[in-house]
Amino acid sequence: MMKCSGWIISFVFRFTRRQGRFFLVLWERDGIPVGDLGRRLYLDNGTLTPLLKKLEAAGHISRTRDKADERVVVVTLTDEGRALKERAKDIPLKVGSCIRMEESEAASLYTMLYHLLKEGLSWTDKE
Repeated sequence: MMKCSGWIISFVFRFTRRQGRFFLVLWERDGIPVGDLGRRLYLDNGTLTPLLKKLEAAGHISRTRDKADERVVVVTLTDEGRALKERAKDIPLKVGSCIRMEESEAASLYTMLYHLLKEGLSWTDKE
C-alpha cells in the first residue's frame, strides 16, 4: 500500500510544501503579480521574496516588471517550471486516494476550509 501523506509533491520534486503550493498557484494562473500571488498563498512579502529568489535562481520562474505599471512585478513560469506540471499531474489523485472520503465530501471540506482561511484573514485585516 502506498504511504499517504501531504508531502508527496515535496518528496517527488524535493520542494518544501510552501514551494509545492507555490507551483500549484502558478500552474493555475501563470503570469501573476507578486501581490496577488502572496494573497493566494497567504504569505507576506517578507516570506514570499526569498521563495521567489530561490525558485528564480533554480530556473523555475522569472520575475519582470509590468510594462503598464513598473511598480508591479509579475511572476512567470519558465519552460522548466511549466514542465514540472506534467510530472506532477498524478499527485492530486495519489493524495486523494489516501483519503477515505466521498468526492462530494472532499469538495465540501475544501469549500469550508477556503472560506475559513478567507474569513480569518479578513477578520485579522480589520484589527
